[in-house]
Amino acid sequence: MTAVRGEHLIGKEIGSCILERVLGCGGSSVVFLAQQRSPERKVAVKVFLPRANLEQQVLRNYYERFLHEAETASKLDHPNVLPIYAYGEQDGLPYIVMPYMSRGTLSEYVAQHGPLSLLDAQWYLEQIASALTHLHEQGWIHCDIKPANILIDEEEHAMLTDFGIAQKVQSLHPTEQGNFLMGTPDYISPEQAMGAVLDSRSDIYSLGVAFFFLLTGQLPFKASTTIAVALMHVHDRPPRLTSLRVDIPSEIDAVLQRALEKKPERRFATPLQFSEAFTEAVNLYYYREQREQKKRSKRLLQAVAPPAVPEDEQPTLDTGDQISLPARKRITPARVVSLLSLLLVVIIGGFAGALLYPRLFTVPEVKATPTPLPMYQPATGEALDLLTSCDSWPKSGSFFYDSRSRAYHVLNRTPQNVPVVSLCPLHSFRDFRLQVEMKQIKSPKNGRDNYGVIFRSDPGQSHYYLFEILGDGSGQYAFYRYEGKWNPPLALGAFPDFKPGLQQANTLTIEARNNTFIFALNGRSLGPPVVDPGHTAPAAGLIGFFVEANGVEVAFSKVMIESRGAGR
Repeated sequence: MTAVRGEHLIGKEIGSCILERVLGCGGSSVVFLAQQRSPERKVAVKVFLPRANLEQQVLRNYYERFLHEAETASKLDHPNVLPIYAYGEQDGLPYIVMPYMSRGTLSEYVAQHGPLSLLDAQWYLEQIASALTHLHEQGWIHCDIKPANILIDEEEHAMLTDFGIAQKVQSLHPTEQGNFLMGTPDYISPEQAMGAVLDSRSDIYSLGVAFFFLLTGQLPFKASTTIAVALMHVHDRPPRLTSLRVDIPSEIDAVLQRALEKKPERRFATPLQFSEAFTEAVNLYYYREQREQKKRSKRLLQAVAPPAVPEDEQPTLDTGDQISLPARKRITPARVVSLLSLLLVVIIGGFAGALLYPRLFTVPEVKATPTPLPMYQPATGEALDLLTSCDSWPKSGSFFYDSRSRAYHVLNRTPQNVPVVSLCPLHSFRDFRLQVEMKQIKSPKNGRDNYGVIFRSDPGQSHYYLFEILGDGSGQYAFYRYEGKWNPPLALGAFPDFKPGLQQANTLTIEARNNTFIFALNGRSLGPPVVDPGHTAPAAGLIGFFVEANGVEVAFSKVMIESRGAGR
């Protein structure tokens, strides 16, 4: 078995860090996982340990680059720049101590999971653009932007690293030292390949190449030699993303093409301009897809809708154009079609009339269950089982925990079908990924009733989001924002893989990022992300469960949630 470079150092203590195992090797260094003594924590230690038989000039360049990386990074202070804890030299071994990033690089992520989704790409681009802006404001150019130099922490925050060839703006010929080409040929800008004077727009080109790869899993240029690749960056046009990935819209393709312009003056002027243009293109794409999804859902529901509801059950408009109903009525496929029609009008009109159409049934206001305890925000990225601390949930004849099935039951005992809500009062979340298994246990009407998950609720339940399963056996869902009154549904549709009936388990997944929401049931996506355009949307709050009618009991289990970080 071939020995791994650096294995002989395992167990050695360098800079108060005991080296435990090799994480990776580069041309000039080896990165170790290490245990730091003070403070006690896991760290990554990068040790200058070049390959044998390197030419003296190359070795000298690598050594200078290693020291330059430590000195440059130690001067930067930004949440998306990998910090340097310490650096120095011990027993003839230069070293750098950095945070340990257990999730690896974006390059490794794509190799394991495939290309990024548009939302993930947007999320990471915003962070790296912010880091690059800080770097440029300090008068530096990174010169080696690539997915392998973007690390991900446990909270899914991106960290820019490897400043070994970072150069001060207007340095003369920064990309060449003798015959040693600086930078990674797959990602270098045309001016970098030509050895020309650089400015910050060189990094924008490399960032464009990086996200071309992250979105497609392919590089824009391939050739048998590094010089040939570099010349392709100078002379050849990159392929269209739309030719490599069918779900990439033309607007995003246009953004990447601008970032990859050969002439710096035709690119985005700043990384933030690049990021903002990408975000605008993503939002436009999802808005258009959401509108098309509503049209598809309407056609589907019209195809399966039963005969029209009798005239005396139809809502009537009063003189104030507000829908007036004496009591909450069950949503049927016919009513879903009606709601979809209203929703289409709202969307096509740019949501201008959203406040004129309240929800087509009335929910009596429900008083909060036991007085909530003070809230706290779990650490971002912490995986939390919301049912392990059962004492935090309300307990009564309507709310109880079954230790045998490890499920929390909500049983509606109220008269006149008043909905009941149970909130977990100890945990407040902003952006998160939630997974919950739901199983209807009882129903006096053979399982025909609505139930679901509430999130971002205030303790008094005056505002929240509700994802609701329409329990009439039709396999449909609705997503609402409540703020003292019911707004038009943000999403309506049919489940692709719903299991109807009593004792049938369905697993719902909700991912919330700012005002964008992704839903899946039993591992199947429910369509494109849903964007809430409202300016008064709740930004954070409690998680809870909702059961609508008297006599209905639903068991909620395997309630796993992970915070995605503030502002995400």
